[in-house]
Amino acid sequence: MNSEIERINAEIEKYKTKITQFQERIRRLEARRTELQNTEILGRVEVITATPEDLAAIMRSLTNKGGKTK
Repeated sequence: MNSEIERINAEIEKYKTKITQFQERIRRLEARRTELQNTEILGRVEVITATPEDLAAIMRSLTNKGGKTK
């Protein structure tokens, strides 16, 4: 086989390997980000001193348009 073709094939394989490694790194980083976001949310919820009914009303108001309860 032509040496230039072999060089190009080797370079292609090198970059395919790097892409696979980067994709795995991205998956790990996204999982870690989600874990940290969830921890942050839980920390914020734990400091709220409200009854479950109060929390339900807050959640309803946040999901309704304009933040108004029905």
